Amino acid sequence: MSLRPTVDFLLHDWLKVESLQSRERFADHSRETFDAVLDTCERIAREKYAPFNRLVDTQEPHFDGEKVILPQATHDAYKAYAESGMLSAAQDYEIGGMQLPYTVEAAANAFFAMASVSIGSGMLTSGNANLLMVHGTDLQKQVFAANEFSGRFSGTMCLSEPQAGS
Repeated sequence: MSLRPTVDFLLHDWLKVESLQSRERFADHSRETFDAVLDTCERIAREKYAPFNRLVDTQEPHFDGEKVILPQATHDAYKAYAESGMLSAAQDYEIGGMQLPYTVEAAANAFFAMASVSIGSGMLTSGNANLLMVHGTDLQKQVFAANEFSGRFSGTMCLSEPQAGS
């Protein structure tokens, strides 16, 4: 089953995402630019994520004494995702973003979640970088957020679960 007809219906027919073009921030966009982003993400998810969904579940990460080893497919998928610009999709042009509406960014990321939730699409990295863009110092934005948006660094999250002994 293809996700695309549902995404198209939700964005264009139900949410009327093209109406966001009336806002100055999104004036450069059109249905064509939104569709191009969706096409790119759908293709990357189909080619770099979906074929390796089972593989990344069966070849678990392991520590070789010096570094953590992941299946090559994980690296290839993340590289394609980062090169697509999706890590900074909603950010300003000035920092390498596409100034996409978050609605389009979230819809485009659905292709990756559907293709392989185990590989991931950079949600924690984008979330971390976005947090720094709002609350970080200029130096933190330049050093950490910029490198996260480019795919050079990855963001993470730390959980505390008192009932689990952490």
